[in-house]
Amino acid sequence: MLIGIATKDGSAEKDKDFKGKSQKQVQFNPGQSTAAWRVKILADNEYETSETFQIILSDPVMAALEFPEVATVEIVDPGDESTVYIPHSEYTIEEDTGEVFIPVQRSGDFSQELMVICFTPQDTATGTIPSTVLSYSDFITRPEDHISIIRFDKDETEKFCSIVIIDDALYEEDESFNITLSMPMGGQVGKQYPTSHAIILPVMADGK
Repeated sequence: MLIGIATKDGSAEKDKDFKGKSQKQVQFNPGQSTAAWRVKILADNEYETSETFQIILSDPVMAALEFPEVATVEIVDPGDESTVYIPHSEYTIEEDTGEVFIPVQRSGDFSQELMVICFTPQDTATGTIPSTVLSYSDFITRPEDHISIIRFDKDETEKFCSIVIIDDALYEEDESFNITLSMPMGGQVGKQYPTSHAIILPVMADGK
């Protein structure tokens, strides 16, 4: 038994996104109930939304077609999506550092720009905004809004989230806050690490 087989472009295109075998028929020998016809998916390094094409059966010889004679194939591309992340889960910072620059990196497709908010939820360390620096504050807060956006231009793979650490004359035990990525535009936030824990170490010269 023979049956014709072919592909039909949808949003995915032959020889760009996939490649079917040149063989246009599938043969079944006596007693054979299953046959294979290979289609190669062509990979690239650019992120694309899901795309589809069809595989169509036709012109059976010594047989009859039954439903479904058309199958839709969906190509998904999660691995190439531009992904931003903080490379380490924890950073230690000396209180007298002044300004610290936490790296934010991206992987996947670099061909388009990407924006992401880097903000700093407080934990045991107390944050404050620049216009109203409060006594006993430990760092200048980066709020979760537009002023905390980091922008990656085309082909850029690393930027920095800058945070000002406030040094005072008081001795304090270790204190901490979080550095978090959110609201990506043009990509996604990676699962490792979307948030990093920052620990402010005391300056021993301040004494206990």
